[in-house]
Amino acid sequence: VGERACETASKVLQEQYSASVPGQGATLFDVEKDADADLLLAFDKFVAEDVMREITLMELNRPVDEESAAERTRMLGDFRRDVDGGGEVDDPLYGNAGGEEELGAVREAARQIEEGCEGVAEAIAAALKGGDADRSGLRDRVLSGAADGEDLGRLLPPMLKSR
Repeated sequence: VGERACETASKVLQEQYSASVPGQGATLFDVEKDADADLLLAFDKFVAEDVMREITLMELNRPVDEESAAERTRMLGDFRRDVDGGGEVDDPLYGNAGGEEELGAVREAARQIEEGCEGVAEAIAAALKGGDADRSGLRDRVLSGAADGEDLGRLLPPMLKSR
């Protein structure tokens, strides 16, 4: 966390998007700042599980009638239109030691991320066309734009499942 993008990721950003991220580093999910977002996106079930754990700890002190942020957590892959049922974005650096294999994996992850982001943008555009500008109504329409991917509710601890 906080480290700059690896050389392979920087290369793919430059070749595919003519972009660079000098000095940009990864950041951790900050439950105090981020849990009130209308949509929380995770790349894979491990990240989703970490987010759900942080949300759970924070929400133990909230009134039971408040909506859980876990209900607004989705996999980025659930918004992809190029796969049936959504899914995870593979971590291209896990298990790779460089070379052409790693470069190919980073390119594939970039494609999956782009597809997911396009799907999120499409869901937002569709939600905006769907009627009133009420924030919760818009949020619900965007969330419904995700494919029926993996049920992330199973990652919630039992004490929060009935909320």
